[in-house]
Amino acid sequence: MEQQNKYSKDGSFGKVRAMAHEPSALAQQLYYCVKSGGWHSCNDQYQVERQQGISDCLLLCTVAGEGRLFYEEKEHLLVPGSAALLAPRHAHRYFTPENGVWEFYWLHFCGASSASFAEYIRKKNGGIFVGPVAESCGDHVQRIIELKAQQDLDFETIASELISVMLHQMVAVVPEGLVEQNQAVAKVLAYLHENYQRHIDLQALQKAAFVSRAYLVRVFEASTGYTPYEYLLKYRISRAKELLMTGDAPVKEVALQVGFSYPGNFISAFRKLEGMTPAQYRKHYLL
Repeated sequence: MEQQNKYSKDGSFGKVRAMAHEPSALAQQLYYCVKSGGWHSCNDQYQVERQQGISDCLLLCTVAGEGRLFYEEKEHLLVPGSAALLAPRHAHRYFTPENGVWEFYWLHFCGASSASFAEYIRKKNGGIFVGPVAESCGDHVQRIIELKAQQDLDFETIASELISVMLHQMVAVVPEGLVEQNQAVAKVLAYLHENYQRHIDLQALQKAAFVSRAYLVRVFEASTGYTPYEYLLKYRISRAKELLMTGDAPVKEVALQVGFSYPGNFISAFRKLEGMTPAQYRKHYLL
């Protein structure tokens, strides 16, 4: 029997802080749209089961304790710093283990190409993430919830941009199977994520992976869809977008924080990928 437990207030299962949003006509036509979201701190009486899945996308970001998720005929342990993206119309069940406590943020969203993104991510990565991308998702979901609570007039625009950033970051994650088969790619990705603020060249990546330059470029592009330089550039711009949206540091300082030695190079790269300058991006999405 299908269960679809949706709690709107504290109860025997634990505590919840929830918000709901009805997307505008413009948002439904153009944006990634938030439907609902919030925070849960649940004991082992909490369980949600959807045998037919749901019509929108669901993102679960664990911050404390642990949860269990059955998805794609596999059981997953959801630990702090992890994120799970569930695609529409796929059966799933998640709950707090016996005698446990699970604290997490969640976000239901739809619109634009969200369903296609989620389906692609499901097939490529399984939808379960740990590490920098998962932590970034947790931060973004919390910011979306805070913007809704503040009744920000640009809530739909900013939320759509944050959802887009999360989806693109998740798409770029190398599947677990490929990581196991190709430790060189895993080592290069770890090195890039840890050192993106510094000068990085192919020689440094070769040393990190202990492989030849030709082999490195070939297997990295086969696994991620990008050359090492393209991936590094996109990752730096992605992190720059976060800084532009969440702080007021000058563009010159943002450029240095994400690894560009010269602001002019940063502005050119940003314009090429985003179709606008960093200053225009910040003004467009935050004012």
